[in-house]
Amino acid sequence: MTSGYRHCTFTQTWDDIVGSPDVKTRYRSGGLGKRIVPGEYRVWLCDANDTCHGGMSGEDMMCYVFNERFGTFLSMGPNSKVKFV
Repeated sequence: MTSGYRHCTFTQTWDDIVGSPDVKTRYRSGGLGKRIVPGEYRVWLCDANDTCHGGMSGEDMMCYVFNERFGTFLSMGPNSKVKFV
């Protein structure tokens, strides 16, 4: 998977996300479906509070895919471009 937003980082863990008091309003996540890369990328996560991409509208979210092999998130761009949510 490639992204024009490599400079964006998401360092929280799944435990951080699930334990967040605003988990239901801040985050959206789901499976990649046809975009899945077996053994590496299966799920996406979008964060409404992430301000990495300065051009996002107030309702856009920054989105990432989770790398299962390394346990890290790869930035993919705003939801208006990747259409995860």
